[in-house]
Amino acid sequence: MSDGVVNTELAMDSAPHVATTDADVLMVGGSLTNCLTALWMAREKPDILIGIVEDAASLLSHSQWVFFDQTISPGQYRRLLPFISHRWDGYHARSMSRAATKSNPVSLLSGQRIAAAIEASPRIETLVSSNVTAVERDAIELSGDELVSAPLVLDARPVHEHRSMRSAYRHMCEFELKCTKPHEMEWPVLLDTALDQSGGFRFLQCLPLSPTHVIVTFVAIGLDETLDKEAAKGNLSERKAMVAKKGIMRAEDYLAYMGDSDAGQLGLLTYHTTPIILSDIIITDPTIANNTF
Repeated sequence: MSDGVVNTELAMDSAPHVATTDADVLMVGGSLTNCLTALWMAREKPDILIGIVEDAASLLSHSQWVFFDQTISPGQYRRLLPFISHRWDGYHARSMSRAATKSNPVSLLSGQRIAAAIEASPRIETLVSSNVTAVERDAIELSGDELVSAPLVLDARPVHEHRSMRSAYRHMCEFELKCTKPHEMEWPVLLDTALDQSGGFRFLQCLPLSPTHVIVTFVAIGLDETLDKEAAKGNLSERKAMVAKKGIMRAEDYLAYMGDSDAGQLGLLTYHTTPIILSDIIITDPTIANNTF
């Protein structure tokens, strides 16, 4: 029996195996939505036990999210404040033909901070590396015919996880750049589309975390299920060459150091692919929905 939520004592003669649980609520998926919901529930309802069932080996390990401060209320922002690692007073956006700077505050939400809060909560326990094969209102079935039941099961997995709903893929390569000299970028670049757009929609995002530490994310949206990570890294050098040719960026700006010998080291942090419904991008991506330019 585990300390908080899930007992591992199985009914040996039953098929499927039935795992007893002390959880009042089981949440399927370790998404940002589920993790924040679990934290709010644990705070507002301290008498209940919550279980989060996640397919991956850990929760939100290297995840982070940029959001516009104005999209949530001051009260909601205060709730998120413990999980915000960086905040900027504005941002940049660029395309092949124009550039824009907006004095619109943006913040960076840290998945590591959220995961740490969940781990520290005595009212929440996680079941990681658990492949969910079926969901009912009061039980979930895991691979290996293991059944875990609770009075309430919340399935908050995105609809695109159902194969019949998939229409494209979003690939994200996150690179870490450690500069040997200050990059002189005060605000992040949230949307940089000055790239070869053949094969889908591509853009770069650049987040300055310190004067010499930058996170650069390459995003490709298209029909291909896989992405060449080396080609994605090559897009960074391609970006600098395009900028030099078009003359739309200052020499001291963010990716100008990519091709320099003293730029520092560029290493791949994370790579993941998400099946999506194309309409999700149009409706939910704030940099597109809010007409960045």
